[in-house]
Amino acid sequence: MLYLNVGRVLNLRGIVKWFSYLHKNGFIRSTAASLVSNKVYQIRFSLLEQLCLLLNCTPNDLFQWQPDEHQKVTENVALKVLIRDNSALVISQIVKDMPIEKLERVKELLKQLKDEE
Repeated sequence: MLYLNVGRVLNLRGIVKWFSYLHKNGFIRSTAASLVSNKVYQIRFSLLEQLCLLLNCTPNDLFQWQPDEHQKVTENVALKVLIRDNSALVISQIVKDMPIEKLERVKELLKQLKDEE
């Protein structure tokens, strides 16, 4: 099943209060609630674009795919790129107990990745 997983991207961006963040950034309460509870069954392209602009991502970053248990899936199905690890941690949680010298290395690696854009 293909579905929208906005929470994964919000986590990766370090956003903890998902509903408040979306509502504060122009999403009406019912839409924000649907997005954070993964209860989106259809989406307008304009809303998808608004999400992508807000989170600086692509639609592919927001979608996730999990094959149904009864669904026969070939090994080379293109949707496999959308199978995601749901344990996306906030970067601050990952680095909070790291020694300072490792944090310096992380900072340099992040800077290099950002400069590659």
